[in-house]
Amino acid sequence: LQNSLDDLFSLLQFLQLPNFEDKSWWNPNISKPIKSRYPNTQKTGFTRLHALLKPLILRRTKDQKVNGKPLITLPPIT
Repeated sequence: LQNSLDDLFSLLQFLQLPNFEDKSWWNPNISKPIKSRYPNTQKTGFTRLHALLKPLILRRTKDQKVNGKPLITLPPIT
């Protein structure tokens, strides 16, 4: 995440997604597990976060093509 889980929660609140705009749901199900010091609990939190974000976020790669042309042309790495 770019900033913090709380920033992400604020964005979800703005989108007014049912059940995900409630801090009393967000903290015990997403925020606290991810911030936990126990790896299994963290994994559970990240799994839930991934499931929540997957339908919301578009991911594009530099290998993707549209009508046979690259979606984006990047300069060489220097």
